Parts: sequence; structure tokens; C-alpha cells
Amino acid sequence: MLIRYLTLRYSLWNFWMLRKASKGSSLMIRGPLWVSQKGEFTIGTNVTINSDYRANPVGVGSKTQFIIRSGARLQLGNNIGISNTSFFCAQAITIEDHVLIGNGCMIWDADFHPINHSERMANPNSGYKSKPIVIRQGAFIGGSTIILKGVEIGERAVVGAGSVVTRSIGPDELWAGNPAVFIRKINE
Repeated sequence: MLIRYLTLRYSLWNFWMLRKASKGSSLMIRGPLWVSQKGEFTIGTNVTINSDYRANPVGVGSKTQFIIRSGARLQLGNNIGISNTSFFCAQAITIEDHVLIGNGCMIWDADFHPINHSERMANPNSGYKSKPIVIRQGAFIGGSTIILKGVEIGERAVVGAGSVVTRSIGPDELWAGNPAVFIRKINE
């Protein structure tokens, strides 16, 4: 009875949170999302989003959140799996088809605050830099990874858990570390 109640409650909550998003079929959401949508948000078909520590065996207690600023565009392709990830989209984030994003990741296309001290003190929440992020088809992002502005992750690339990605990654490459560095080609 309690599970049925919570499922219904989360379903209504998520329906409300995603009311402005364009959604494909077979969207599965486990747990309550947080969505702040002022820009465009598109979700493809057959997307699974875990947003609760009970929805993923390695859940860290965080929820999946999507923050899309005015004029920004966040696109999730088809056949994607996401677990307890934070998205901040000031310009553009594109996740192509067949991508898996591990638990507790942070994907942010902006700096949040100006780098220059006097600008930051005068107006800390504007004047920051933003560059699009693209995660290409078939990529796998290990848990607790941070992907920063301007990064493109190539097709079928793998990013090791706990990495901080500050540079673009080529197709079929394995990267890991803080900052993430090239480890090897996957097919070698």
C-alpha cells in the first residue's frame, strides 16, 4: 500500500515537474525529479531516470535535477539511462542515443560565477562563461563524474568513475582521473 501511494505521489510530482518538456514514449522515472525549466527540454523515447537512492543500488541519496535557464536547450536522446545526476544548462547540453550516465554525476555547461574577482563581488550570479556540452552516441559516464563546459565526449567513449572532465574526449577512448586524462583506446 505504501509503495503504491509513493509511486502515485512521485508520478504526479514528476508529471508536474515535466509539464513543459517535450517527452517521447516509454519514459521511466524512479523517484521524484527536480526540474527548473525556463528553456527548451526534450526527452527522447525509452529513457530511464533514477532519482532516488532506492532506485539504484549505489545511490548516494541525491536526486536527479534538471536546471535549464532561459534561452538554453537540453536534449536527451533515445535509449538513455541516468542515475541521480545534476544537469545545469545555461546554453546547451546534448546527450545522444544509447548513453549511460552513472550515479551522482554533475553535467554543467557554465561556470556559475564570473572568474574575475571584482565582477564576482559586484554581481556574483551573472557574467559567467558558458559553452555547450555534447555527449555522443554510446558513451558511458562513470559514477560521480563531473563534466564541465565546452566538453564533447566522443562516440562509445568511457569516462572512469570520479573523473573531472575539462577537455573533449575522442571516440572509443577511455579517460579517467582529476583532471581526466587519456588512458587508452578502448578497442586496443
